[in-house]
Amino acid sequence: MTFEVGIRNAGLGLGLVFTFFGGLGGMAIVAGWWGIWDIVAGLIVATLWARHTKKRTGAVTGDTSGKALV
Repeated sequence: MTFEVGIRNAGLGLGLVFTFFGGLGGMAIVAGWWGIWDIVAGLIVATLWARHTKKRTGAVTGDTSGKALV
């Protein structure tokens, strides 16, 4: 999901830059960089979330298999 959102945001931004702003280089760089940052930040958040879930439940999927959460 992270990749999909990052790619869509960057694609939309680049599409807007080239359609309405004549492909200004600086704006295109910002839109492209935003897509990269969106993917990296999403991966970091997903990794931290998975570690937290594993620490709480013992499984990355969040399936507690009858264990009580403390």
